[in-house]
Amino acid sequence: MSWKISYLEDQKIIKTVYTEPITLEETKEAAMANALLAGEKQTGLFLADCSTFQTDANLVDIYELGKFLESLSLRMHISIKEAMIEPPNVHNVSRDLQFYENVANNRMVRVKIFQDHDAAISWLTANL
Repeated sequence: MSWKISYLEDQKIIKTVYTEPITLEETKEAAMANALLAGEKQTGLFLADCSTFQTDANLVDIYELGKFLESLSLRMHISIKEAMIEPPNVHNVSRDLQFYENVANNRMVRVKIFQDHDAAISWLTANL
């Protein structure tokens, strides 16, 4: 499995650590598992740790993932706020994650990219 989910009880955040290689189908499976846990825990806060990524992603897959998250958000009645941890100094991954951030935000799914774990948590929990 290319992902592992945990729940950060104190912050009410669902954290998923992703490892490569990961396919579009695996990211959709992870999103579904996240949504089910979100319903159980009554949260819409997500932390995606992609800090070990090194390789380019397929841009079509990124776009399809954004569409999938939008439909999942609407179907499950979840307001998604997702912070993503990117690896430092891996420009191709940063570019791909920024594209994902744009695709998601254009679909009303709030996503923001960070290199710092604490900054990501602060953004997720702001205004709660």
